Amino acid sequence: MPRNQRRLIMPIVLVAALAVMLWTATALAADPAGEWVGKIKGPNKKDVEIKLALDNAGGTWKAALTDTTLGQTTLSDVRVSGNSVSFKFQPEGVPYPATFAGLYDPEHDRLSGTFAVRGTSRFVKFKRISGGDMVIEASEEPKEPARIRHDYRLGLSGRLSQWASLHVVKDNVYNINASTKAALNYDGAVKFFVKDGFAVIGRYYRGGQNMSDDPALSGQWPQLGISSDSYITLDGWEVAVTGYLGNKIMKKSKFNPYLTGGAGVVSWELNRDGRGSDIVVLDRVPMQGDDLAFSAGLGTEYEINQKFQLEFEVVWRFFKTEDDVVWPDVDNTWSNTHAWSISFGGTYGLF
Repeated sequence: MPRNQRRLIMPIVLVAALAVMLWTATALAADPAGEWVGKIKGPNKKDVEIKLALDNAGGTWKAALTDTTLGQTTLSDVRVSGNSVSFKFQPEGVPYPATFAGLYDPEHDRLSGTFAVRGTSRFVKFKRISGGDMVIEASEEPKEPARIRHDYRLGLSGRLSQWASLHVVKDNVYNINASTKAALNYDGAVKFFVKDGFAVIGRYYRGGQNMSDDPALSGQWPQLGISSDSYITLDGWEVAVTGYLGNKIMKKSKFNPYLTGGAGVVSWELNRDGRGSDIVVLDRVPMQGDDLAFSAGLGTEYEINQKFQLEFEVVWRFFKTEDDVVWPDVDNTWSNTHAWSISFGGTYGLF
């Protein structure tokens, strides 16, 4: 064979040999089907050995869990999607369901994840004892999967809110909307969790603003009958979205910070002597309407258990009550309304 051909063939042979060695060292297991064994800390801080059996016979995943204290438990809602493995179970005699969320690493043929029940979680690494194409020892520590914050799709929430007045003043002139003070309100919501860290919310709120006790402010319009007893009613609904940041910035904490924003419609009216009383008339037009409303802010959840979270939130609310055609003197009489909504309440997960 000519020398030039030998020089060309030798690198090819070396590359092929290297490729075979790499393939042999990193061959992938078919999937997580098989038997696994792991250890988890029990209530007495001692290690409890658990065995997990995953079966994909007929294209439907089934699983069973066995530990030294509770025996064998059949699992439900078994899901294997890509490299994600999750299931639910409720051992006999235990009043609360538990969940498992984990990741299968096909490169190293290993399974790890987190068991969670009533706000507590335990991380576990499994070692294969049967099934799969081959077993390869882990070369690095597995990454702990994100904890499950909302073990449900649909939840209900209720809150009390202190709407602190936010005044927008031009040239130190206080109109009606800038002559208010805080009022206690409340709201209720239905939350749909598109995924654990993102929710779409439908909310109804019963809100409003009191008038200032300072006669220099609330007493500027005696001809309209406005006084410190007057009230701006602000009732409405909104659709909001919330993005949760806890698994990004506070992975181990029970606090779960979030950002939120929404839009909706407010039904408003200016009442002469408190909520539900006669509506003030300005320029022969009752001061009431249905207009757009917007909100944006931040808050945090605090996990009591997997079904119930406390909630604290601070949100800026904007109500487009101004109508410069009907009431053109917006600087001295009537304009848009602003408030800081400081809310405290809770969310309960349904299913």
